Amino acid sequence: MSIPEEKSEIREVLSEYTFLMDDGDFGGVAELFVEDGEWIAPYHTVKGRGAIAAYLAEINPKKGIAIKRKHFVVNSLIQINGGTAKGRASYFVLVDKGDGLRPAVAGTYVDELIKLEKGWRFKSRRLVHDIVGELGINLPSKGRMSQPAGAEPGRVSPVVPERGPGGGSEAARGAGTTRRK
Repeated sequence: MSIPEEKSEIREVLSEYTFLMDDGDFGGVAELFVEDGEWIAPYHTVKGRGAIAAYLAEINPKKGIAIKRKHFVVNSLIQINGGTAKGRASYFVLVDKGDGLRPAVAGTYVDELIKLEKGWRFKSRRLVHDIVGELGINLPSKGRMSQPAGAEPGRVSPVVPERGPGGGSEAARGAGTTRRK
């Protein structure tokens, strides 16, 4: 298979993730990961398909309740090295709590993928939140990021990537650490 065809298959996985998240199919989301894959967010990290599915089901609104969310993924860059790949893609999420659409979050997915018999799967998916509004999720207090006084539940402080040599963001490249504002 050619590199453009491989990249197209990976972009299908990136898109499938967003549709499964919006459908509330967190078992389906988990199947996009290798068995010991990691889902890494500024507020929590989970490892393994079962843990990923359970955590996403815990924090996300149940299908059919008042809060609706829609994920979008754009501007992807993918580097393939044999049976592994690294990628970055911009994402944003809109929320509607019945009073109109609001931006929830915009950021960068930093992905590592592995090609299996059934296709490309995430080894890890790191969510880097660049702009944060009302997330529309239920964060357990154990995994909650610090919140400003009076902030609504589910609204977290943004994560600001550390600046690497030359002013670039190492976190956006998938290296280094992040700090909270």
